[in-house]
Amino acid sequence: MQIVGSINGIVCLNSPPLSVFLTLWNPATKKYRYLPCPTLGNFPIDTVNIISIGFAFDSVKNDYKVIRFVCFKKEVGILARAEVFSVNSGAWREIKVDVDVTLACNWATVVKGVPYWMCHTQDISVFFFRFDAVNEVFRQLPAPGIAASNDTRLRAVNYKDSFAVLVYSPGRSPFTLDGFQGTCYTPMEGNTNYVDVWVMEEKDSGGESSWSKKLTVGPILGVERLVGCSKNGEIVVENSEGMLLVYDPSTEQVKNAGITGARASSFLVCSYSESLVSIRGFVRVGTLDEKFFKKFAREDRNYRNR
Repeated sequence: MQIVGSINGIVCLNSPPLSVFLTLWNPATKKYRYLPCPTLGNFPIDTVNIISIGFAFDSVKNDYKVIRFVCFKKEVGILARAEVFSVNSGAWREIKVDVDVTLACNWATVVKGVPYWMCHTQDISVFFFRFDAVNEVFRQLPAPGIAASNDTRLRAVNYKDSFAVLVYSPGRSPFTLDGFQGTCYTPMEGNTNYVDVWVMEEKDSGGESSWSKKLTVGPILGVERLVGCSKNGEIVVENSEGMLLVYDPSTEQVKNAGITGARASSFLVCSYSESLVSIRGFVRVGTLDEKFFKKFAREDRNYRNR
């Protein structure tokens, strides 16, 4: 299982790669709800390139929503398809995809009830979009202007309750490009194991949102994978030995998180606050009977055999 994100103490769980088995769970109350199996319309499974899940909160209708974003292979003829599940209605429905997804998008990052996606383009640059849960539309964000090489690693994260992206280019040094807001990463000798933190500053008044590079942290040696940020702004990475390292920008120190025995690339940082929130359809852990699981397994098999 994979953690998609948490909103008001409710955790959304996903079952990659097909994302058929989706669950909403409140760890504090030990209650959860399985979602009905989503569909692919008339598209067979072998046409799917990647499936990504987002988790959102509609503050107007007090409704939790799960978004299933499907990117197809080029020969299909369409780029992507999206469905949204509303807890209030208890059903999935297809929604319009009005962002230009040219390549597979990454998993969603949930920030204050809003899911954000990162997509890679043919020229190795990236763009981002988010889901507006109230209007049920996707909105593309301004480009950060990051020109990266093939070995540049990026990670969309929640940085102090703001959407941000971590950028790490081993053996490369960043410099600002003239003429537009952006940064390019070029080869450089010496110790360049630093991580840039780019933050999206969104305007509530209707003004244009923009990116700004908040800080550069490091050096952090042996970075294999960017994992995320803690609520205090610490940078969390995984090294080549599978250890979880936490870099504190205020002290400029790196410490081992002390987690052992975990599978490589299984670490995830998620913002979570304990609550007693309950949603429609919640049941206590262990109360669903064998008949339910047989029905769910049957639906899963039918889905996979299409």
